Amino acid sequence: MLGRRIAFLTVASTVVHSRDPELLHAMKNAQAFLNGLAGEQWSRLIGGRFT
Repeated sequence: MLGRRIAFLTVASTVVHSRDPELLHAMKNAQAFLNGLAGEQWSRLIGGRFT
């Protein structure tokens, strides 16, 4: 695909930072639950229509 100049990009991502290795381990192994943060709002960058 590099020869054809094709790239796959994600529309959303998550950044996790912690000094607790158990928390990082849970995040890497899909054992953690993430919820919206205070002040977070809908964005066209995430996709879909807000109506």
